[in-house]
Amino acid sequence: MVPRTDDDRGPLPYHQWMYDYWRGAYDYKALADTLDFLSYMTYAQHTAGSTPGPVAGYPWMEASLKYVLAAGVPPQKISLGIPSYSDYWFPGYDAKNGSRSRASDIEYTRLMAILDSAHVKPQWDNTQKAWFAQWPRNGVFELAWIEDARAFKAKLELVRKYKLRGYSVWLIGTEDPATWNILGPIAK
Repeated sequence: MVPRTDDDRGPLPYHQWMYDYWRGAYDYKALADTLDFLSYMTYAQHTAGSTPGPVAGYPWMEASLKYVLAAGVPPQKISLGIPSYSDYWFPGYDAKNGSRSRASDIEYTRLMAILDSAHVKPQWDNTQKAWFAQWPRNGVFELAWIEDARAFKAKLELVRKYKLRGYSVWLIGTEDPATWNILGPIAK
């Protein structure tokens, strides 16, 4: 499930359709009444089809969570979807769209190799609770939003703060290996 966090339907007919048929297609309360729990996706905030930005910024995740709670889903039925992958934006070209920014989900270790080869040191964005890097390559900029163990741990706090059932991880195999050191039981 991918929620919108406000009622702005966007400027294009596509945005109107997404609002009406994507978020609007879910009766979260009815789902919660029927299911044991919901694995609630709070990632893919920015994608290859959007402007660059965090995979799952903390404010966006929290606003999404508040939305589903306000819809009547009990916190004990929510498994918070937290990303383990990062996003990488780079220049691209295709015959239909010409030159444009392209993006790809990317594994942590692969992205770290790209940053190392470009001699780039990521910066922590304390608002988004994620790392950000931007660097020039061949006269244009590439950039990345990085989900690592620190980012995962920060976002895991939402599970504790709202007393949720637990968490779900997308996409196992793409994570910072250090993430495994913080996974496990979260209730203390």
